[in-house]
Amino acid sequence: MQPTQRYKLIALDSDEKTLREIAETVSPNFETIRVRNPQLALNLCEDEPLVRVLVTEHVVHPQTGQSLLEVVRLRYPSIRRVMLTTYADLAVIVAGLHTGAIQYLAHKPIQRGELLAAVGQPASVGIYARTSGGSRLSA
Repeated sequence: MQPTQRYKLIALDSDEKTLREIAETVSPNFETIRVRNPQLALNLCEDEPLVRVLVTEHVVHPQTGQSLLEVVRLRYPSIRRVMLTTYADLAVIVAGLHTGAIQYLAHKPIQRGELLAAVGQPASVGIYARTSGGSRLSA
């Protein structure tokens, strides 16, 4: 009998404490992949078929969390996109909400209930299938 595979959540943040808190909070529902590099996060969206959620902070050099989430929205629209921020550039964040790049916004330090509401339960995030182009579709 094969062990049940768990859905995955990518957590992208420059702060190890925040990454640890995210992983601890969502551990009953998701396996967390902690990263500090936006390109690695994007590569994981492509390479890991069980990724269901991407949580990123706004400032992720050399780009912004919003620009990363916009790419994810276009390539993998079914991956849930959550922005964590202490950043005060409201215009940038509002633009990301309007384009759909950012689906959920939470301020740091994040509260446990707020994070759980933003990432959702695996069943509410949906079941996805890979297509040959690497995109995900709702089943």
